[in-house]
Amino acid sequence: MFTNKFFLVLIFFFSLKFSDAQNNLYSLNYNLSIDINKTLNTNKKQLNTGLKPLINSQFKHQINIDSVLYSNYRYQKFISKFKHKKVWEKLFVENLLLVDTDDFHLSIDLLFNIAKGKNIVNDSSLSINTRGINIKGNIGSKLSFRTQFFENQTFYPDYIRKKIYKSHVVPGQGRWRSFKGWGNDFAYATGILSMTPVNDFNIVLGHDKNFIGEGYRSLLLSDNSFSYPFIKFMYSKNNFQYSTILSDYQMFVLPQDAKLMAFARKYGSINYLSYVFANRLEVGFFENVLWNSSDSISNNNLDINLFNPVIYYRTFQYSLNNDKNIIDGLNLKLKITKGIQVYGQFVLDDIKTKSDTNIFDSKNGYQTGIKFFDLFNLKNLYFQAEYNSVRPYTYTHSSVYQSYTNFNEALAHPLGANFNELIFIANYNFKSFNIELKYININQGVDIAAQNYGSDIFKSYDNITYDNSLSVGRGNKVNITHRYLKFSYLINPSSNMCLFFEFDNRFSKSETSSQLTNFYFFGLRTNLTNSYFDF
Repeated sequence: MFTNKFFLVLIFFFSLKFSDAQNNLYSLNYNLSIDINKTLNTNKKQLNTGLKPLINSQFKHQINIDSVLYSNYRYQKFISKFKHKKVWEKLFVENLLLVDTDDFHLSIDLLFNIAKGKNIVNDSSLSINTRGINIKGNIGSKLSFRTQFFENQTFYPDYIRKKIYKSHVVPGQGRWRSFKGWGNDFAYATGILSMTPVNDFNIVLGHDKNFIGEGYRSLLLSDNSFSYPFIKFMYSKNNFQYSTILSDYQMFVLPQDAKLMAFARKYGSINYLSYVFANRLEVGFFENVLWNSSDSISNNNLDINLFNPVIYYRTFQYSLNNDKNIIDGLNLKLKITKGIQVYGQFVLDDIKTKSDTNIFDSKNGYQTGIKFFDLFNLKNLYFQAEYNSVRPYTYTHSSVYQSYTNFNEALAHPLGANFNELIFIANYNFKSFNIELKYININQGVDIAAQNYGSDIFKSYDNITYDNSLSVGRGNKVNITHRYLKFSYLINPSSNMCLFFEFDNRFSKSETSSQLTNFYFFGLRTNLTNSYFDF
């Protein structure tokens, strides 16, 4: 019955008039987004870019994103010197399998991350062995699809393993099982179907991730957590864009007996409104409501207001301090010049008023950042500076089942709350070579024993620790620095296949202990997704 209805829906969409633009879906990969960002920032007409991943139909033929990402000119002279040109084009230029006609486009690529490394401090071997497949395409000009599947076996550095064992998930990649003692074995898949039945209106149905903002991090919605089912409706007209995302999140508790693992579902409803003023300033308004569908003792019926697409109506209806977890926010981007862009975010969880009996202050956070393209007039030299600060207990709720989380990870910043963070990123491309330098400094207050100082967003804020100070950094003060270096050589732009070497110097110091981790990886990978291990 469901299958028949599904095909009827597809027939309906095919029967509609074709839209004017292709419907390609672009990856959330950070390095790929640098080139897109540069192109958008130099464009005379500023477009709405706060909600990601971007879709080609948003650009109305103003920008050819495919030509930005998959330019092949640099390989033409190189390939022409070899015999069997078709074979070399397949290796250095094209997708593994490509079908391209007027009404149908299909590409298939193998995905892999084969890397060896070492933790220099304790002389332990590290490795990543990822194999997968990426399938994407267009049917006509209004229907696009993408699916990915990954199988992984990994041996990570100690601080990542500690995080994995605490959360029971590999960061951003889901559940795992033990592999050869202290390794991790896991698999995951994503899929998206994007439809543009009429001009200016897009529907995305998927099991994947979304991102709101222009920063390296997002305080509103990031791709930090594992993929989740969602449906997204987006209307774009001139400088105006309005989106609604309905999501199905999960969290699970692992007791002593793994067979008794308990899953709890919760639903999220995001409304996001953005507008571009004078082709320079983009202002985005964010509202998210989390509704717990089940807890440890009962199932709850869905509230029809969860599906209300009018932004801030539910905030005024329920108020921020209520049994649902409502989070509001603001996203900003300003194009100063063709080469300079500033951006920022503000997130508001709960508000403290004079009549409140709660002892915690208002739960909020902010982000500010700046980007430079072609810095010092050097083509493809990119620099970004970003500062993030989130107050204690932000994203938490009285019910642990309604924290702003998915699959035991934060839906926003990977650090949770109660932190300040400074990020510097420099990235330079020269032909097929890329070098990236990253410096991250984190100051966070973490819990001591059973005390709740506001960094762990999985804890209920009903049992907070009060010590006459609710400032950022309260609790056991931890300072973490990352000094990261990466060299890579791009082999094939169609699959973003590259040879790479990366080194990370991480030093963590608290009031009670310190830990130094120096580790490196080198190998071959098709780099299409973000993995956040810089925490």
